[in-house]
Amino acid sequence: AGVTPSPPAAGTAEMKALSSFMAFLQQDPRVKRQVKISQIAPALDAMGHRRAMQVLQQMQERGLGLDDPLTYIRAAAQRHAMTSVKKEAQEEEEDDVAKITKRLKWLNQFAGLSKKIRIGEGVGALY
Repeated sequence: AGVTPSPPAAGTAEMKALSSFMAFLQQDPRVKRQVKISQIAPALDAMGHRRAMQVLQQMQERGLGLDDPLTYIRAAAQRHAMTSVKKEAQEEEEDDVAKITKRLKWLNQFAGLSKKIRIGEGVGALY
């Protein structure tokens, strides 16, 4: 029986994709400003693997950002960061509402109140 080669590590796939992209930038006549991998690596890293690969693919397939690849990739990283911050804020907001709702339900059930708290009004007033 033969030995089955193990699949390449994710890092290897990333390096191949990045090398391929850099070769693309060097050869494509639409690229107006050449970039070094050291210039774009921090922005790509900040986006995370999935988003970085999407950006590189869009640039290759659709020609997006080829006038100035460095600026385009940095802008994509900034947009990604802003989107992440907004998502986190929404999650925190939902967590607060859920906590308040849970507490109000508990009070209605166990606090022996003469009148039940209307959850919708209580959450709105407290939040």
